[in-house]
Amino acid sequence: MKQLLGIGIALLLFAACGPNADKSKAEIEGLRQQLATATTFPLDTVTAGQLIEKSRDYADRFPEDTASARLLFQAAEVSKAIGKHPQAIELWRRVADKYPAYAKAPESLFLIAFTYDNDLADKDKAVESYQAFIDKYPQHELNDDAKQLLDYLKSGKTIEEIMKEFEQAAKDSLQ
Repeated sequence: MKQLLGIGIALLLFAACGPNADKSKAEIEGLRQQLATATTFPLDTVTAGQLIEKSRDYADRFPEDTASARLLFQAAEVSKAIGKHPQAIELWRRVADKYPAYAKAPESLFLIAFTYDNDLADKDKAVESYQAFIDKYPQHELNDDAKQLLDYLKSGKTIEEIMKEFEQAAKDSLQ
């Protein structure tokens, strides 16, 4: 009898979670659509913040749902878009660490490095993160980009020096 009661409670909880998950996903999708169709720039930080928090909350409540990785990745993109770079890094790291099978897990790791490099100007963390990406995903399509960006960081050259090199290389290739 206790076993039947336990099964009944489990089924009840399972049934209760389904509609809540669907409702939460629908709310998040509505917020995403609001941001996607916005005609003003910068983005509405209130709506963006709601999307980020609801996505984070969804992943906390339903960590096994395959939608959690996608929602966290999108929340990271929104975080970066509104200038919350450390938050974007934290969300991408969560995707890379908790959802390694997710198709964009490698991209998450790359974007962590790219954000350290371009938005936070943290050379040491950028170097470390690019190297982690290269080591973990040697066959990924972004690997060559990561290697090149890592080489530039390690070279100590300014962006102006790198641009001059590109311009010179382009001129040389036309001759």
